[in-house]
Amino acid sequence: MAVAAVDDDRWSVECPITNEVFENPVRAEDGRTYSRHAIEGWFQSQQSEGRPTTSPFTRAVIGTSLSDDLAKVREVEEYLEAGAPPSPRAGGCSSCNEVKVASAGGIEAAVAGMKE
Repeated sequence: MAVAAVDDDRWSVECPITNEVFENPVRAEDGRTYSRHAIEGWFQSQQSEGRPTTSPFTRAVIGTSLSDDLAKVREVEEYLEAGAPPSPRAGGCSSCNEVKVASAGGIEAAVAGMKE
């Protein structure tokens, strides 16, 4: 992927919940890919309120089964290797109170749960 194409390709490597580059991309039962922490938080929030779990995209009721999206992992790796930044914002997830902490290897880890 050419560096010039990085901005154009960003939408394909962003989680639709966080609008940030996927972290541990997984495919949900709605067929869409999400960052694992984001979709699990989405489901947890609904379950804690006694509501059925739904797709954040369509709002249709779906199960909570998730599968690793290895193709998306490779796409994100290529995107980052092209010189793109891992996240548009420093500090945390835009849709939850999760704080990101960069490790020595540059991997960000989640340290807090979803907002109520």
